[in-house]
Amino acid sequence: MSSDNVLHDLFLDEESKQRLSIFVAFCLVLAVYHATVYWVVMDEDIAAKDTMAMYSVSFETNTYTDQETRTIDDGDREVLSFEVPTSMFDDHDGFGMLMVTINYQETSGQVADGCDTVAADLKPNNVKADWQDERNVLSGLSTDCSTISLALTVFPDYIGNQTQVAGMSAEHWTSQWTDDSHGRGMFELQIEVDASQPAGSVLPTVSDDDEEVTVSWEAVFFDVVVEEIEA
Repeated sequence: MSSDNVLHDLFLDEESKQRLSIFVAFCLVLAVYHATVYWVVMDEDIAAKDTMAMYSVSFETNTYTDQETRTIDDGDREVLSFEVPTSMFDDHDGFGMLMVTINYQETSGQVADGCDTVAADLKPNNVKADWQDERNVLSGLSTDCSTISLALTVFPDYIGNQTQVAGMSAEHWTSQWTDDSHGRGMFELQIEVDASQPAGSVLPTVSDDDEEVTVSWEAVFFDVVVEEIEA
């Protein structure tokens, strides 16, 4: 049977024409249905975005500081502890960040005696904090008497910058930034000193066997402020 005969039968046979008409009608209905659903959903999404409330989230900060100076012998490791008073947790929405600075100078008094090497490590422990935050700086080393600066994100995702959020309510966003469980407990800082000896030193009275190290702690607390942005 030739192709001409097939087409002739397809378009002239009544039963075939009915089946073809039904198929074409079905395809048209299906296309119209999908187009309608698509545009209705898109319109609803656009309308929802237009009517969705926007909020600004900002932070008012307050810090608690402490400082300790300790003389550490050459080759020794010492652990310094720090704990924030309970009143700070009671008075604020959250504990955002902990910053630690370690300062020292060459104190041997010997001529040509270079700076000692000081290493510091803020050790992860059972204090609830974001110990895995990629912005953390938990270890530092100085060989030239420069300041060692460490930082730990205590409240997850806290950076202190103002942000904007959409939807929900002001109470919802406030609750997201209110949690006094982060940062409760004792933080531990391990410090090690490797004292240098003056060049050419051979006399037993000329030695450098310790270093005075000053540690400053700064706990940054915050109160969250959520305000609706007027359209």
